[in-house]
Amino acid sequence: MINAEDKIYNSLAEEKFSNYRNSNLLDIFIILFFLIIIIFLTPRISGLLTFPLFIDILVLIFAVFRLTKLVTSDHITQFWRDVFFDLEIKKINGEDLVKRKFPKGGLKLKIAKLLDCPWCTSIWIATISLFVWVNYPNVKFFFAVIALSGIGTLLFLLMKKLSS
Repeated sequence: MINAEDKIYNSLAEEKFSNYRNSNLLDIFIILFFLIIIIFLTPRISGLLTFPLFIDILVLIFAVFRLTKLVTSDHITQFWRDVFFDLEIKKINGEDLVKRKFPKGGLKLKIAKLLDCPWCTSIWIATISLFVWVNYPNVKFFFAVIALSGIGTLLFLLMKKLSS
């Protein structure tokens, strides 16, 4: 029988993001709804806020959301996050169980803590994404694809929350 110490340990990032993921998704949609209303009701000063800019902002929001989730918690990028954590591998019932711990110090610890915090990571991803969006307009298709994936992810999480 497996005791409490021998249970499967998910990555620290997955545990943190699962707490975020289990928060009330209705709150997220209410915030997005009011953000959309505020943007549309705000007077358009000197034509700075136009409909295409609004679409650009939405694409960037959903792309940053999806890229943040990809970097901090998706299983497909777990191998990359494991580079920055200290791994302890145990064999239990013929299965390898992995426990991920923060390293003792240095740059590796700082990157591990950054990868453990989706909010911290999203600031950097948003900064880089906005820079790339403004300076390299040819990548807008890539951002649109990632944004559609982000919308799909939100809808999946919403359906999962509603079904439970």
